[in-house]
Amino acid sequence: MRSSKLISLVVVAVLLIGSVAVSRCTQLNSGASTGGASANVSAQSSWGNSQTLQDHFDRHGADFGATSPADYAAQAHAFYLASKTDKNIQVKVDQTGVIRIYDARTNSFGSYNANGTTKTFFKPAGGQAYFDNQPGK
Repeated sequence: MRSSKLISLVVVAVLLIGSVAVSRCTQLNSGASTGGASANVSAQSSWGNSQTLQDHFDRHGADFGATSPADYAAQAHAFYLASKTDKNIQVKVDQTGVIRIYDARTNSFGSYNANGTTKTFFKPAGGQAYFDNQPGK
């Protein structure tokens, strides 16, 4: 029962974050053109390197049914937050502070900077073995 409540809360958080991101992008896009510089500005706060967000979305967004880079970034951030309370999500931290998170139930993997911003988020082909081979304790 507890895990279903947590999943419900994570889903609500993802929807809210995605909604805010879409709203912000709509506001930005309704103004003068910025030559693409506005690419999901609200997602930049949770994505470590905004220059890589589009590429990561293009390669991995479909794994999570993400509809935009902002949605993908929001889901990655929600996964990071869920790892703080969900005991079934495995976490490793390496010597440089990089945080690696894996959920075997969904085969979801995320890598995060020490400050919690996302480096990458995807479903590894190697599953648990992929996570086991990652550095950290």
